[in-house]
Amino acid sequence: MGDQLSHPKRAIHNKHYMEFIFIHAVFASDRILFAAGTVSGYFAALVRDQPALSYETMKHDIDNYSESSITYLPEKSRLGK
Repeated sequence: MGDQLSHPKRAIHNKHYMEFIFIHAVFASDRILFAAGTVSGYFAALVRDQPALSYETMKHDIDNYSESSITYLPEKSRLGK
């Protein structure tokens, strides 16, 4: 407490610094929530017309990883398999 009385400018500087940090934290959290809402809305728009799958169908699709993929090079030549 004696430190703040002997250095009043330091106390003012600390107060402004904390206000600066608080305002930036509020705006940063606002931007993060906006981005999360935008991504959620975009994902919802992508799957809007897709029917809800049953548990058995989803489990079968997840467990069925025996199908291999085919990759093509830019020259239309096949890579692998």
